[in-house]
Amino acid sequence: MFVELNMLMEAGVFESDSGEKGLLAPYGRLKLCGGRACDCRAPGIPDDLDPALCPHEPKDSQDPISPPKMNLSTGIIFCFLILGVSSQGLGTFLREAGQGAKDMWRAYRDMKEANYKGADKYFHARGNYDAAQRGPGGVWAAKVISNARETIQGITDPLLKGMTREEVRKDSKADQFANEWGRSGKDPNHFRPAGLPDKY
Repeated sequence: MFVELNMLMEAGVFESDSGEKGLLAPYGRLKLCGGRACDCRAPGIPDDLDPALCPHEPKDSQDPISPPKMNLSTGIIFCFLILGVSSQGLGTFLREAGQGAKDMWRAYRDMKEANYKGADKYFHARGNYDAAQRGPGGVWAAKVISNARETIQGITDPLLKGMTREEVRKDSKADQFANEWGRSGKDPNHFRPAGLPDKY
């Protein structure tokens, strides 16, 4: 509530020990704020009024505990840094990632088509190897797809194949070894089983 000072002169004036002046009102004291009487009080509030209650008191320019705000441009730059690519190389990175994803899909499709016992590690390694040959984007895509596949299989294999947790753990570890083998540029034929048709 703000009331012009000249309208409250009849209420009386007070001066605190610190020299602060204000007006006396029937329900409490009114503090002087820039030529106005500011109702910063309510019944029961102590005389040493908290300055934070007065909207005219100078406040700190910034709350020391407030988290810094990030604008859109800063967020975009931060994403580029996370990906490890510059704005000029982003198109190339995304193209490599798309090509790598296709390589991973082709290896998966061939594995299902061949349906050859003991060949899954070969196809894991081959898909990662082919994707990695595309460049950094292909390596990134192969790693993301491989990790996602192992996570999903960790949930579905016990339900659909009746595998125990220990069996799932060992199989996933072997799959990831083959994934990393191919992704690092090593020959995927290391895992090729005897008798697998040459078309694969």
